[in-house]
Amino acid sequence: MPVTLLFENLEIGATMAEFLEWFPGVERAQVEAVLKETQRQ
Repeated sequence: MPVTLLFENLEIGATMAEFLEWFPGVERAQVEAVLKETQRQ
């Protein structure tokens, strides 16, 4: 799944819980890792 899909959903106001519900193949740890990496940059 493209990481941009995560950011697009967060930008329109979706919560992480909603995103995980809408995309059941994605795990919370994956989302957290992506968000943590973007904070480091």
